[in-house]
Amino acid sequence: MGAGAIVEPASRLGYIQEYRLSVYSLYAAVSVGSQTNDIIETLQKLSSTAISNMIIEFINLCTLNYGKVKLVLKHNQYFVESACHNILKNLLHDSQIQECRLITRKINIDINSNVSVQQ
Repeated sequence: MGAGAIVEPASRLGYIQEYRLSVYSLYAAVSVGSQTNDIIETLQKLSSTAISNMIIEFINLCTLNYGKVKLVLKHNQYFVESACHNILKNLLHDSQIQECRLITRKINIDINSNVSVQQ
């Protein structure tokens, strides 16, 4: 993985190349399959100076949840999907998401005419 997949070029003057690490460049790197550790290792290899702990923490925070949730359109309705149960649980605490949440009810009718509703 090259630096271009992780950072945005800021300037290229002769022998010096300057790049900018941003939230958007990290998102782009993760969206093409780069893992957090790969990003950090690549930057450490390509950088002429040591990568500070503050930058490593920034990379970890930015890439922690990237790609973990999908917004899916089904039958003209949007649904949030994720394989990570904890992330979905955290999203349910968001007030805007709570307002938009669709609660479906299953109605089970058995032979004895007992009706039960499940949410």
